[in-house]
Amino acid sequence: MASKSRRLYTNSVMRSTLASSYKNILKIVFLIGIVINPLVFWPWAEIAYEIPKVLFVYRWVEILGFIGVFASLFILRKEKLDSVLVYLVMLFCFFVLLSSFFGVDFSKSLVGNYYRRDGVFTLFHLIIIFFFLVLFFEKEWLRPLLLSMSAGSAMVSVVTIVDAYRAFVLGDLGVNVWGKDLGSTFGNPNFLAGYLVVTLPSIIFFLNDNNGFKGKFVLLSAFFMQVIAILLTRSWSGVFGILIFSLIFFLTRKRKNIAFIFLGIVGMLVFWLAFGINYKSMQRPGMVIAEGRERIFVKGILAFLQRQVFGWGWANFDYAFESVDWPIEFNDDIYVDKAHSNFFRDFGYNRSSWFFNLSIHYSQSNSKSTWQWKHTQPHSLDACTLYYSFTN
Repeated sequence: MASKSRRLYTNSVMRSTLASSYKNILKIVFLIGIVINPLVFWPWAEIAYEIPKVLFVYRWVEILGFIGVFASLFILRKEKLDSVLVYLVMLFCFFVLLSSFFGVDFSKSLVGNYYRRDGVFTLFHLIIIFFFLVLFFEKEWLRPLLLSMSAGSAMVSVVTIVDAYRAFVLGDLGVNVWGKDLGSTFGNPNFLAGYLVVTLPSIIFFLNDNNGFKGKFVLLSAFFMQVIAILLTRSWSGVFGILIFSLIFFLTRKRKNIAFIFLGIVGMLVFWLAFGINYKSMQRPGMVIAEGRERIFVKGILAFLQRQVFGWGWANFDYAFESVDWPIEFNDDIYVDKAHSNFFRDFGYNRSSWFFNLSIHYSQSNSKSTWQWKHTQPHSLDACTLYYSFTN
């Protein structure tokens, strides 16, 4: 009996040790990816920015998945699992596949656009991250996660400011510049602005949590560098993202009702949409701008009306855009990919409703936490992400 008890005790200790080791490995790999991914690009590649980042995410997620499979043998599953959220995500995946199968180009839906690799294969890698977080993420990881996001965004901000100095002061032609807009390690200024806006709340978390003068000075410097980097992108979505974040910050500091934040975000979105639709027209009155957002938006809606049930298929917005002419026909029209798309055009009204159910359920789950400033950083990240996903 004593020998059997010792064996059971030894096995229990070994299992606990292996579980702890796997948890630490998963945590380290996860956080390393968060820091490195925004810095990844390959200037010698034909597509220097988007594709290298996507390929990095592939390998990162696959490593996490591989380790996670072995870790699941030793780590007990979380007691509380949001089964409704998992169900909605699985249903979302099913509808994406269904729409892609009945769409206009199934093979392209799987692989995605040549310039983006934004197909179902990439989407499912992101879904793997979701399941990784559901199964392994712990509350103790939140602080290191926000620190990793802050570190990554701070490094990208520094690179952006250095690029601005090289391009506009030294006249270095080797810097990636879109006119006067900087894309830095993201290539596209709008993508860069989106990343910097979404990660902005993470710095405030540590700024609010740090009482030392040196620490606050470093964090304030990082915060203002990030704001400057967003402004250097000259992205209107980035500017309004800063305004929305500021709105969340001041309202939560005064402990106002969440409804004010929601109304503020909606107001910003309406203002942004109205400005975006008219911006190009104000610049060139009476002219139809081929790449104008109002033209892309209206053509997308008209294309959606042609295929309301299954949509055009994931990553097939270029087909949808080419299917209609508005307001006039262009003999040599612009190419518009999924970066300008939305869920309605991709996979239809009925399937899109599941995405909104998923978003609403996630928001309701998060809103159950106490609404105090120390709890608002995840909500701020959610709001900035939601804003940018629908405006860019």
